Amino acid sequence: MATDSRILLLAVVSAGVVLGASAHAALQHAPSGSDDLLTEVRAIRADLQQGIQAQLLVARLQDEEQRINSLTGRLETVRRSIAAQVGGQQRMTRQLAQAERNVELGTTAPEDLPRVEASVRALKRLLVEGEQEVKQLEIQENELTGQLDTEHARWADFNNRLDELERRLSTR
Repeated sequence: MATDSRILLLAVVSAGVVLGASAHAALQHAPSGSDDLLTEVRAIRADLQQGIQAQLLVARLQDEEQRINSLTGRLETVRRSIAAQVGGQQRMTRQLAQAERNVELGTTAPEDLPRVEASVRALKRLLVEGEQEVKQLEIQENELTGQLDTEHARWADFNNRLDELERRLSTR
């Protein structure tokens, strides 16, 4: 899609160059009393320049939309990872509490006690690692949210500029 807009942009620019050269040649050969023709050619040039600006802004707007879509996808992935990590943390916390409760209540068989204590230590270590992973994912989420806000602002700016060009073209 970006290639199509670039081809269209190239066609518009090429047409602009041809029209500009034709208009310039017509102005050089026009009699000095043809102010109306000169005004009309200048208006056509201005419209053409605004058309080119509009095409450039549309291409930039499309690029922004692609960036926004990419960042949105990455942000959703990070948020799913956070949710999965938090869910895993909650399950491990419940397992840890149950294992500790069994040890405290003496419901664990003496021969199983070393294995259960090792499991408790492993769960505690995994919980700490999981907390660190969640913190890293939250940092990444915040960064992506900031980038997405920036890209939305750029998109809005390009869109506003297109609206302004449209208003100027419609007043002529």
